[in-house]
Amino acid sequence: MKTKTYFPFIMGAIAAIITFIMGLFIAYKNFNLSAEISLGIAILLAVLMFGFTYMRAQSSIKIKKIVEKYDLTAAELAEITGRRERDFPITKGKLQLIVPYRYWAQILTKLEQYEREHPKN
Repeated sequence: MKTKTYFPFIMGAIAAIITFIMGLFIAYKNFNLSAEISLGIAILLAVLMFGFTYMRAQSSIKIKKIVEKYDLTAAELAEITGRRERDFPITKGKLQLIVPYRYWAQILTKLEQYEREHPKN
């Protein structure tokens, strides 16, 4: 049974609200654009930020679930992903993702490939 988490939605919504307010304020006050154009820009920025934040949170959850499922150590993660062992600190039995966000997709791809090659029920 899969557990459903609302963490990506909540993080995306918070980021979208903050981005909307910031985009509206900057476009209207600093660039002296009309209210309609400022609103459109703010909505576009908020939607983009929601998408980016949602995907980032979703990939973090997927990486941590695979690590927990296979009980991987930092050394095993470094071997699978080709990165350094210190990039994957595991404290209190949980993985701390300190790797920059731009590498998360690569790490997730390699872990999903590992998951396909080593099926575990």
